[in-house]
Amino acid sequence: KASLCDGSIESATTLWPWTPMFGFIDFDSDEPEIQDITFDAYVWSPYVIPRVLLLKHRYHYRWRSYGREFGTSWHYDMMEFDDDDDYNINKNVEDFTAELCSDGYDDVRLQLDVIDAKNLNAETIRKLRKFLYGTKSEAHKQDFCSDYDFM
Repeated sequence: KASLCDGSIESATTLWPWTPMFGFIDFDSDEPEIQDITFDAYVWSPYVIPRVLLLKHRYHYRWRSYGREFGTSWHYDMMEFDDDDDYNINKNVEDFTAELCSDGYDDVRLQLDVIDAKNLNAETIRKLRKFLYGTKSEAHKQDFCSDYDFM
């Protein structure tokens, strides 16, 4: 039986409606390395629910005279089209509803990783699942996609 979340590439590209796109990319002028990039993915509800989950991944890595700057983050915004709110897809990452997780150097000179994954938890996964599917029932999880597979 086909599943929206069986882990295969075929189901991810054919059964799960999503739209990937690059938002911004900046290369080092001396080296062919990416310094900054923003990647967006619009994950649409697989049902006739006017909703999309906007996932935004931001990456920053740059050499400086005093050390390396590094930071990466994943944010999400739950967008509903059945209300009168105006959405701006070009808004700043910081304006998004919530951060899923991030990693970055707290001190550029010491280069100590600071990982923040407090929002990447079961409660957030259930909230996002209910937003896209319209339900978080156990029967639905067994028939279509478990929380683990959804994550």
